[in-house]
Amino acid sequence: MVWRRPSIGHADPLGGDFPLVTSEGHNILDVIFTSPIASLAEVAESLEKVNGVVEHGVVSKFLCKAIVASESGLSIVDNIPTNAVGGV
Repeated sequence: MVWRRPSIGHADPLGGDFPLVTSEGHNILDVIFTSPIASLAEVAESLEKVNGVVEHGVVSKFLCKAIVASESGLSIVDNIPTNAVGGV
């Protein structure tokens, strides 16, 4: 399912009266995946092959780890997707 997020009013997947457009004239689409994603890398690769797609926000090439400091000390949060490129 694909949605455009309007800055005012309501826009349907085709943009309606208020499609969100960049200053360069590119349409911005929000994509909602309604089923589990088997491979983020494959989604990113598929999007990159679509004619007219300038950029996407699928992060699949970076492993994620955060060190969180709080009053009770440090904690390490691993968020390493197994379907990332080079995943573990």
